[in-house]
Amino acid sequence: MRGLRWGRGGTCGASTAAEKDGAAVVGLPVQDTVKEVNPDGWVKGTVSREGLWLKQTPQAFRRNLILAAYERAAADGFYATDDATLARGLEILQRLA
Repeated sequence: MRGLRWGRGGTCGASTAAEKDGAAVVGLPVQDTVKEVNPDGWVKGTVSREGLWLKQTPQAFRRNLILAAYERAAADGFYATDDATLARGLEILQRLA
């Protein structure tokens, strides 16, 4: 449950943010150096970390939004590894809490 300790505000505000905004995730700012690589494996450059976050658990959604995302995914035969990815399939905006 380490993700519960993190988020932009330093606490788990996913439920509160989802109530207000419809959907929310928590995360950690990227601290590692990220490289962009071409198809041949050569480093092209360094990606700016500004604005990059590693999404964590929990993820929170208004019930009607996440149910619609699951229904659409089932109808389209779309598989995702987490609820937030399903929600993005419906273009549901998610607040980083």
